[in-house]
Amino acid sequence: MNHLLLLLSRWLQYTSALLPCGCWLLDRLMAPPLRCRPWSSAIWRRLMRRALAASLAVALVSGGMWLACVTVSISGMPAGQALRPAVLSLVWHHTHFGHLWQMRLYVWLALAGASTGTLALPGEAIRNVLAWAALLLAAAFAGSLAWAGHGTTGATPAERQWHLAADVAHLAVVGIWPLGLLPFFLALRQLRRSVEAEKRRIMAAMTARFSLISIGAVCLLLASGIIDSLMLVGTWENLFASNYGRLLVVKILLFAVMVAIGAVNLTRLRTRLQRTAATADEANYAVVAKRLQRNVAIELALAAVVMGIVAVLGIMAPPAH
Repeated sequence: MNHLLLLLSRWLQYTSALLPCGCWLLDRLMAPPLRCRPWSSAIWRRLMRRALAASLAVALVSGGMWLACVTVSISGMPAGQALRPAVLSLVWHHTHFGHLWQMRLYVWLALAGASTGTLALPGEAIRNVLAWAALLLAAAFAGSLAWAGHGTTGATPAERQWHLAADVAHLAVVGIWPLGLLPFFLALRQLRRSVEAEKRRIMAAMTARFSLISIGAVCLLLASGIIDSLMLVGTWENLFASNYGRLLVVKILLFAVMVAIGAVNLTRLRTRLQRTAATADEANYAVVAKRLQRNVAIELALAAVVMGIVAVLGIMAPPAH
C-alpha cells in the first residue's frame, strides 16, 4: 500500500509542481493577445486563478503524502506508528529529504504569495514585477524536484553537477511543455465558446506564440533528456536489457507521438487558423479550432501517462548505477 501511495504522491507532485512554471511563462509570452481586450483578459485571469489554485493545493497535499510515505519507509514502522508527530519531526529536521521539503515549502509559500498578488492587486506595473517573480519562483519550485530523484547521481563531482543542471532544466521545461498545454487548452475552449468577433484573431495570435514556445521547449527537453539518459542508462545495451531502460523507451515513444501531434498543429492547423482569422471564414474557423482543441486534448492525455512513467522511473534503480 505504501508503494502505491508513493507512486501516486510522486505523480501528483510532479504534475502539480511543474504546472505553475508553464502557467506563468505562458502568461508572460503567450497571453499578451488575450490581455489586449477586457473580455479576453477576464478569461485568462480566471483560468490562471483556477489553474494555479488547483496546482498549488495539489502540490501541498501530495508533498505531504510523499513525506508520509518516506517517513514510513525510513522508520520501518507500520504507518500508524511512523506517522506520529515525533517520528515525522525526526525526518523533517534530520534527513536530506526533510531539509529539501522545508526549502520547497518556503518556495511554495513565496510562489503562492506572488501568484495571489499578481492576480489580485491593482496596478499594471506591480503586477508585471510580481508575475516575473512568480515565474522565477515557479521554475525554482519545479527544478527543486531534481534533488528528490536521480538528479544528484554521477560517478564524479563534475558528472553530478552536469546531471543536476540537466535535470533541473528538464523539470522546469516540462512545466512549459507539455504541461503548459493545459492552460492553452482551457484558453482555446473558452475562446471557442465566446461570441466576440475578435476571438479568431486572438486565437490565431495565441496559437502562433504557443507554437514558438513549444519548439524551444522541445529542443531543451531533447538536450537535457539526452544528458539524463547518458547518466542513468549509460549504454544502448542497458536501454533494452533493463526494466528501467525499457520503460524509458516507452516514455520516449510517447514523447515522439506528442511531438508529431504538435508538429501537425504547428505546420497545418496554425496556418489554417491564421487564414480563417484573416478572411473571417466562420465555418472553416469552427472546424479548425475544434480540431486544434482535440489534438491538444490528446497531447494532454499522453502527457498524463508520461508523468506517471516519470513517477515510476524515480523509484527504480537506473542501470548505470
